[in-house]
Amino acid sequence: MPKLEDETGDTITSSIEQKARSRTPPRDTTSGLLTPPHSPKTRLGEPAESHAEHSTRTINVRDSYPSPSISPKPPPTRLRIGHDELEITASVPKKPILKASPSLEPSFVQEPGMNREPDNLDQGVVGKMPDLFRSLVNLAIQILSRPSEARVQRAIDLIKDAQDKRCTGEQHRWRKLSAAEYRRLLERLEEPGNASVQSFLEDYLRFDYTQSKKRFEIRMPTIIHERIVGLINEKVSVWKHELGKLDIDAAGDVIAAANSIMPSGAANIELPQALGEADTQSPDTSWGHMSCELQCESATIAFEVAWTQSTQKLREKARRYICAPKSEVRVVVGLDLHDMYLAELRNQKRGYSLDQENETAQARFSVWRAVIRSGNKKDAGLVHEEAFRDATGSRIASAKLQLSLEDFICRGMLESHEGDFGEPLLISSEDLCKYIEDGLDMYRKKKKREMELELA
Repeated sequence: MPKLEDETGDTITSSIEQKARSRTPPRDTTSGLLTPPHSPKTRLGEPAESHAEHSTRTINVRDSYPSPSISPKPPPTRLRIGHDELEITASVPKKPILKASPSLEPSFVQEPGMNREPDNLDQGVVGKMPDLFRSLVNLAIQILSRPSEARVQRAIDLIKDAQDKRCTGEQHRWRKLSAAEYRRLLERLEEPGNASVQSFLEDYLRFDYTQSKKRFEIRMPTIIHERIVGLINEKVSVWKHELGKLDIDAAGDVIAAANSIMPSGAANIELPQALGEADTQSPDTSWGHMSCELQCESATIAFEVAWTQSTQKLREKARRYICAPKSEVRVVVGLDLHDMYLAELRNQKRGYSLDQENETAQARFSVWRAVIRSGNKKDAGLVHEEAFRDATGSRIASAKLQLSLEDFICRGMLESHEGDFGEPLLISSEDLCKYIEDGLDMYRKKKKREMELELA
């Protein structure tokens, strides 16, 4: 650009060139690099009016500071009411934590008009969170305590299917019911329109309700069940009668105790729990006693024949009978035929072609008695377990199921009695195997007819 001179000979610089020079930072004489006119400390520390005269660079908080770390979503609140559970997720947004870069001073640089708080939460909403949570809890209680009519109806339909022979005793059928829904089921069964369904459930089916699992389960006893139950009841009745023939002067207490025991059959046994509804279990047969000073109303000994039930299920059931907080059941006798059931399934797959090819399996009995552990805690102790039938179906001669009169009476009568309880009840492996074989023969004939009808 040509230079102009004034009257004195001085060079005249245009205003445009002056502005360009004022914006060009001086060079470092040693390195030749451009240097900023002011250090960050000087520029940031100057008063506002002095700082405004210089060219400034806006510092973007998002560029100068690391991105805020977002905390992972807190786990949902799980609300448990009784044995029902509701999941509630309620979270309050948190302010991001901004960490300044160590090369910048001060630790936080604001843009003009920028709010110091990164997140301006609505304090009114936060303040209302406790009330909102309480409202959710109350709503959850109402929802969980309301029985589902659809579930109740499905349980009724399950019983009707068994009544119409649309399900067999080869499987346990169950429905999920809360305690309120189970109560509603019992109410519905008492309605006039469901009289036949209620009668069928009580007279022909066994059913259990377990509150902790919310499980209503029905099962249909087979002819094998009925044969074994008939044997047990017959043996107990004969034994009871023999005890009644003892000398009354020498064994008056024994005679009185023997005369007090009575059959309860497959009547439902209520098992009160510490909280909530009582569990219900239907044994294959049971015995209790009357004329008790404690006015016992439930059975004291229960017998269970496990056909489709697994060994583990049988053990769990024995514990529920005995360990319920207010249960009067002191003894459980289980006859485990589950391996025989599995063998029969394999026979059915072959179509029972030839009797000599039919498989079979062993069977065993188990006896659980109530025992008191440390801390006065009641438990089910396995006191005897023995196989009475081998894998070929032959009886094991040495095996005998032995029970005492004290197994049939309550703890109150037991503690008040002194002396011997008389001769024990003995059921031989020979009798058990004989009744099982008779029932098994009828069971196979029935299955053959059913298979023939399916093929016709």
